[in-house]
Amino acid sequence: ALELANAERGFLIIGTVKEHKFQVARNLMGEDLADPSHEISQSIAREVFRTGRTLVTNDALGDARLAKFKSVRDLKLMSIAGFPLTLKDRTIGVLYLDNRTVKNAFREDDLSLLRTLCDQAGIAIENARLIDENKRKQRALEEAKGQAWNVRCVGQYPLRRHPSRR
Repeated sequence: ALELANAERGFLIIGTVKEHKFQVARNLMGEDLADPSHEISQSIAREVFRTGRTLVTNDALGDARLAKFKSVRDLKLMSIAGFPLTLKDRTIGVLYLDNRTVKNAFREDDLSLLRTLCDQAGIAIENARLIDENKRKQRALEEAKGQAWNVRCVGQYPLRRHPSRR
């Protein structure tokens, strides 16, 4: 995503507007960023989480929409793109890209491809969550079946082990 969009840094943030976690935070060289929460405009990320809409600017310091965001000025951001990762009507994450040295870093055709990528990523993240949830429920069900078997056997016969645990 970084090279495609001509971004200097990229962050994948998963969660909600109130509670989220940085899953990935890297620079153009592929190096992990140590403290990502202080590296981005949290205001931009919150806005994308809140509205569920893409926010792109190629002149962050001159963009009137962003004048209220102190972090944009403090971080000296030039180009910013925030893409929601959505599932139905919920925003489950944000792909945040920026460039601190280049104005007009993002081209519309690249942004269109990134929007499509984020749509697919939202679906993939939710599928992974559902698979994990299903596995947890399956383990709980197997454990409950084993306990039920042991309870049924107590008092009738000497304690026997469930056939699947021999």
